[in-house]
Amino acid sequence: MNHHTRATLKNRLRPWALVITSPRTTSYAQGAEDVIILKLLETMGITPRSCTYLDVGANHPQYISTTYALYRAGARGTVVEPNPAFAPVWRLTRRRDTLLQAGISHTGKGGSAPYWAFHRHTLNTFSAAEATKVKTLHPDEAGVAPIAMPLITWAEALGSLPQTPTVVNLDVEGLDVELLQTFPFAQHHPLIWCVESVAYSMGGTHTKVPEVARIMEKNGYLAIAETHVNTIFVSQKAWEGRGQ
Repeated sequence: MNHHTRATLKNRLRPWALVITSPRTTSYAQGAEDVIILKLLETMGITPRSCTYLDVGANHPQYISTTYALYRAGARGTVVEPNPAFAPVWRLTRRRDTLLQAGISHTGKGGSAPYWAFHRHTLNTFSAAEATKVKTLHPDEAGVAPIAMPLITWAEALGSLPQTPTVVNLDVEGLDVELLQTFPFAQHHPLIWCVESVAYSMGGTHTKVPEVARIMEKNGYLAIAETHVNTIFVSQKAWEGRGQ
């Protein structure tokens, strides 16, 4: 499929972060987050084949996917994506991955919850407030009714992997903060996180959600790269100890 883009890497990296030397690199992600993650792994001496990932709110398996480049490089993982329309293509194109067709509960309980599957599928959400916002900004989505989809816990998602994932991608449209607040950092400390860190608005005037960075810093992570929509965090302990 030809959904990937040729991305010139002009992401605003932190002053003390690694430098990406390739002027042009094929990226499948929204803002070349996949290339940044691959470079982080390389800098820390970690091969993609040794990595696992947990992709929460994964959406399409290739189009603006943060983890597809990792998959192509030999990694594998678990994807949490409730959209029924994407299940067949996930199973066809990412056969090494485990697909959990559900959402993750921020209450620590399973069950089911209303899920809005919009025509603009990157805006799909379990958040009623976010769904209302989408319908206000895009009147042609006003007739979309929610469907009941299952919820699982962080423990169930993490338990589908043989070990703590190397990389977590979190993009759940309006519930990122709530899910970060309930992640079991004491038991699991992934090396790298990519988190959507803006509130959605019309015209690309997204507003940063400062609580994302506060939660991650509190739990021992450095914000190492920004791509406007997403922030990439790395374990401070692992980053400062690299090469030792």
